[in-house]
Amino acid sequence: MSNYVRSEKMGVDCAGIDSVTNLWLCAGKPNQCKNPVVVTCEGHERLQLLGSPTNVCSGQLQQKKTKWEAVKNNINVTDRLCTEVNCGAVKNYTYVDQNLHLTCTDTVKVVLMDGKKEGKCFGRVHVNKNGLSQPVCGAGWTAENSHMVCKELSCGKLIEWTNKAPVGPGVMDDVNCSGNESSLWHCKARHGPQLTCQQTPHVICSGSVKFSLADGPGKCAGRLEVLHGGEWKRVAQSKWNEKYSDNICQHLNCGKTTGESHPERFFQGSGSFVSIVCDRNQPDISECVKSEQNTRNEEAVGITCENHEVVFLKGSESCSGAVGIRQNNNTFWLSGSNETWNSEAAETLCQQMHCGRLTNFSSSSSAGDISDMTFRAYRCSGKQSSLFDCDKVELPDHNETIAQVECSGKINVSLSEGCWGKVRIFAEGKYKGVCADSWTEEMSKTLCQETSCGETILKVRKPPPRALVTFKSLHTIGNNSSLRESTFVKTEKRERCIPAYVVCEGKISFMLKFSFI
Repeated sequence: MSNYVRSEKMGVDCAGIDSVTNLWLCAGKPNQCKNPVVVTCEGHERLQLLGSPTNVCSGQLQQKKTKWEAVKNNINVTDRLCTEVNCGAVKNYTYVDQNLHLTCTDTVKVVLMDGKKEGKCFGRVHVNKNGLSQPVCGAGWTAENSHMVCKELSCGKLIEWTNKAPVGPGVMDDVNCSGNESSLWHCKARHGPQLTCQQTPHVICSGSVKFSLADGPGKCAGRLEVLHGGEWKRVAQSKWNEKYSDNICQHLNCGKTTGESHPERFFQGSGSFVSIVCDRNQPDISECVKSEQNTRNEEAVGITCENHEVVFLKGSESCSGAVGIRQNNNTFWLSGSNETWNSEAAETLCQQMHCGRLTNFSSSSSAGDISDMTFRAYRCSGKQSSLFDCDKVELPDHNETIAQVECSGKINVSLSEGCWGKVRIFAEGKYKGVCADSWTEEMSKTLCQETSCGETILKVRKPPPRALVTFKSLHTIGNNSSLRESTFVKTEKRERCIPAYVVCEGKISFMLKFSFI
């Protein structure tokens, strides 16, 4: 292994010297250079230890010839062997099938640091030596070095690396891996306890990538987000290929996509974008994530999977009725069995639907042929925020009854100025706005009809300014459903967005005076 010490850099120029017996005769004044010359002589012996990533200073001793080969028992075991691999002195040794295994006094492992804590498959490249983590310097750092780190840590494939500002004195620099070493620590490099780093490499491996569907009406529908470098980021629609949607749904145990020609729209969120572009050599979609820089006017990808479920109430009032569940255009009914339908489940349902507190719950006989109905059952403890967070159970006998619930609240959807204005959702005793991100033209038509304001007639040329809203989005149950039966997605914090705004034909005379038109 090349092991050299940084000292004062000298220029070497042998021009005009007839007979050079020693290279020092050509040495000139100190010279400023970034890449000092490194010479490896034919007699140099490269060694490494093949062991566990938790300690690369213990394992089978190997020597580099045409390839790495185990060192046999015909060698004199001295501290030099551990010194050559930058692992201190020999602590003990043994032979396994005549192959020499060493344990050195130093304990070394390669780690990725996210700030002051170890990152799971992403972060700045560090080496933890005897309990102290120090950065690896990035001079001459290559993609091959980054691949080496991901491979060593069992973190999948490299998806991205960059050099960042230094974070302190380093323990390695000028690292040059060929890819067949047992550890980054055993690559050709300059080792030292206090190396001056000009920069430090930051590596993101595919093993750190996670996917989720955010801000939707359930875990199987929403805006696609990717955990990339420890930060949840949106996915750019402009480079998205719909063929990846099935992969994402299956990745999340949500089946396949619904394949709808007009998919649902979701709250756009905020923050950085990534793109997902795979080639034939990337069977795992986690390997296809790339940072996206040009994101002006970019939209975020949204996905609805076939296992997406929403709950609704079928009755004359918005917060009372028979409890139904819709999944991929199929309707199920919540079992009224005493085994599962109780006050805990009913209270969870009222809160999930923003309908206040539980007033009453009961069971009713199903109308029609019971053989045409399919039931679902959930066992709740009262600590869940959604019926779907409860344990799904299979009941041998549903008593042929459907769960019924009455909640204290009421839900209604209207417009702030009667037949025009901002969309208002009356829920939890207050009128609250909804973001325009997820609002559709079909919703506008439905709302105009439900408020007896005719059809939507004018488009808003200048939308209202961003404002605080309570609901990120609403999602209708089906084509014939009322907006009040929608699933409403509430904001977890005070969010600003452009509020949904609708103009119906019912009050057109007022529109001529309105500044937004």
